[in-house]
Amino acid sequence: DLPPVRTGLTAPRLGLYEIGKTLGMGAFGKVKFATHTTLGMPVAIKAMQRKRIEKQNMSAKVHREINFLRKCNHPNVIRLYEAISTPADIFLVTEFVSRGELFDHIVAARRVKEAEACRFFHQILAGVEKLHQEISMMAKQDPLFMDFTWGAGGTTSDLTLDLSKESQTKH
Repeated sequence: DLPPVRTGLTAPRLGLYEIGKTLGMGAFGKVKFATHTTLGMPVAIKAMQRKRIEKQNMSAKVHREINFLRKCNHPNVIRLYEAISTPADIFLVTEFVSRGELFDHIVAARRVKEAEACRFFHQILAGVEKLHQEISMMAKQDPLFMDFTWGAGGTTSDLTLDLSKESQTKH
């Protein structure tokens, strides 16, 4: 349980991670770029405020997502390296994907070539297939619904998974 600390003129830290710029905002807090100080490895850290999570009665959902991401290992799904819990926050340390959001890439290019679109589509399908397999195994114990939204990332591993007890959308 290591809360972020500031020391002198150095960058803010969370345990072995030196925190950098903000990459984006989420429902419960910010996503920050960070570097593992020992390995020099870039990561993304999703900082979620416990107060926001509890206010929205989402504690069980966040816990399920963390447990799910710990089990999921696929090249097209962003990898969870560790979860750090403090009294005020939950920090998810994940793989950093340097090329940005897929949506932003497509908008900037205005159009993508067919071969590139096929590659993106293949990556999405491979990632969703893996998620489906993992969720199918979990659902045998406890039925869940899933929604996917785009998040920060560079390949199609930037899908965000929402595991819920009840479906939030009508199909």
